[in-house]
Amino acid sequence: MKILFVISRLEKPSSKFRVLAYLPWLRKNGFQCDVMEASKGFINRLLLPFKSLSYDVCFIQKKLLNFFELKALRACVPKIIFDYDDAILFKEDGSPNDGSRRNFIHTLEMADLVIAGNPYLGGLASPYHGRVLILPTPVDTERILPKPFECSSVPVIGWIGTDSTFQYFVREEKHWQRITQIERVKFRVISSSLRKLGLDFEFCRWDAEQEAEQLKGMDIGLMPLPDNAWTKGKCAFKVLQYQCAGVPAIASRVGFNESVIEHGKTGFLIDDHFSWEEAVYTLVHDRKLYETIARQARMDVENKYSLCHLQSVFLKTLQTL
Repeated sequence: MKILFVISRLEKPSSKFRVLAYLPWLRKNGFQCDVMEASKGFINRLLLPFKSLSYDVCFIQKKLLNFFELKALRACVPKIIFDYDDAILFKEDGSPNDGSRRNFIHTLEMADLVIAGNPYLGGLASPYHGRVLILPTPVDTERILPKPFECSSVPVIGWIGTDSTFQYFVREEKHWQRITQIERVKFRVISSSLRKLGLDFEFCRWDAEQEAEQLKGMDIGLMPLPDNAWTKGKCAFKVLQYQCAGVPAIASRVGFNESVIEHGKTGFLIDDHFSWEEAVYTLVHDRKLYETIARQARMDVENKYSLCHLQSVFLKTLQTL
């Protein structure tokens, strides 16, 4: 089977983890896979139907095409798969995005299979398509090995993410300030660029080659999120990375975080009844619970969200298309 994977950009996280990560396994199993970046201008998108003529499947990763582009593509390729891992019907503040919604519906109507990163996203597609597969974003458990399941004497509380999600970390700054007042801890931010923050923290520039070690340099990982229609679509990838590295995660009780974290057993979920301060205090002072959570969370990732596990599901899906 020949598959053309259409992505936004090679360096985009969704492209790397939901497409590129699978390619070695697919090629090993006899699939011919090629990748096209659809973000490289109007002409490139215009040529997509013609480029797809020699393929059996066109796999579109989160790139919304307009009605006419989709009609042309549909006429040139036998099968279309649409994959997405964000609530692309909405803007980042949670308000509706009418233009994206129209193209989203058109895309679903043209697709033979829809793959969604979590059940909430799948629910957005199900009114318009009868075949929706829920496939979480995989974590490479062979690349990210766990650190020792113990907390440092001066715990490092970390956050990793892109510039666009840094705003969610900043929103909770008052809690981070309060934690530094009551606990002897260090805060560390791992991102592509340094941003200003009132909090005294250590900044590490994100490095793809060093990411596994950067994660293992934390003792506690944070994933704060507001609760709106956009953030409900987040696929909890930060949490999965922390857990994979043997780092207990504390996350907002929003969207897929609730599925990935079993409160008190594989991490902590923050809501009106349980605060960031309480979660940090518990992990810092209950070393036995810290170890139990870190071990169980790593085991959950291996069994449910690892690349090794999910690539077999992905392969079977393509074989039965």
